[in-house]
Amino acid sequence: MGKLRDETGDHLTPTHTKRRRRRFAYYVSNRLITGGTNPSGSRLPAEALEAAIGQIIAGHLRKAAAGHALLAASEASSATELLHRATALADRVEGDLALLGKIIASGTLALGQLQLDLDPVAMAGALDVPAAALSGKLLHVISAFALRRRGVETRIIAGETIPAPDEVLQRTMAEAHLWARALRAGTSLIEIARQTGRSEPYIRPRIPLAFLAR
Repeated sequence: MGKLRDETGDHLTPTHTKRRRRRFAYYVSNRLITGGTNPSGSRLPAEALEAAIGQIIAGHLRKAAAGHALLAASEASSATELLHRATALADRVEGDLALLGKIIASGTLALGQLQLDLDPVAMAGALDVPAAALSGKLLHVISAFALRRRGVETRIIAGETIPAPDEVLQRTMAEAHLWARALRAGTSLIEIARQTGRSEPYIRPRIPLAFLAR
């Protein structure tokens, strides 16, 4: 990716070594390559780091989608479509390194923490919304991050271990939050049904989910 820095601000540079005819890729603090005055630095297995970052961003997207926090101002009429796009994007970033590199603007590996800034233009394009409409919180990701060494092996521990979400419940809860917000703003149930294409009998019993999720 070439957009990450270590805790000193030094770039993490993609590199590789060969052992017994096998190629091992790493992200290495640039000073370890250039021979700077500071001999310390990070040397992280590329595949594990890229997988961890993909999982972190995917989890961040799913959480934002479930909490109707993708946009600065949510719109009930487009909530379902946006939720589908965000979920699809989350699935893609876990296995698409090129996409991952595109949506990450920069990142810093600090002690016990990974901080990522996402590119607003790339995110807007992936979600098919104007960049100005995105929530500011969506573009900033902070996650726990640690290394565990066992002999010559380095294992990356990042993010949270969470169960796979129930997509139907996730979508319904996101809609319920938007409907409740619209009602508080003075929009009638009839108008919400007209805007969203849902029937009143469908919407009415599901609105309480917005309060159960608080």
